[in-house]
Amino acid sequence: MKKNLKNFIAAMIIIMPSLISSPSFAKDSTEPQAVVKLVGYKNSQPVYCLSINNPGNDKLTIIVKDQDGVVLHEEVVTGNYISKNFLLNREDLGNNTIYFEVSKNAEPVITKVKIQGELEK
Repeated sequence: MKKNLKNFIAAMIIIMPSLISSPSFAKDSTEPQAVVKLVGYKNSQPVYCLSINNPGNDKLTIIVKDQDGVVLHEEVVTGNYISKNFLLNREDLGNNTIYFEVSKNAEPVITKVKIQGELEK
């Protein structure tokens, strides 16, 4: 009985620090963060990758707009890490500025990324 109790106490001493620092117990107050990168061209059209680190696994809204506020794409996504590619048509967009907006539902925009002048090859 004493040996079992000692083993249990030794195991708790070893396991306890990992339980305390475990993500399920630690509150992560980091907001989702988005990055947009030009990843290449397909048929002479630019392809941008939107990567979102979403540690809270929140429901997010992605909106792609032009400089006049016209919505080109909108969707709701969830996940800890989201990666989406966007093929932009240069003939339709010309040199217009494009905005990638990421927001939590019913909350203001968290991230707004501006793409300007990179639509030309």
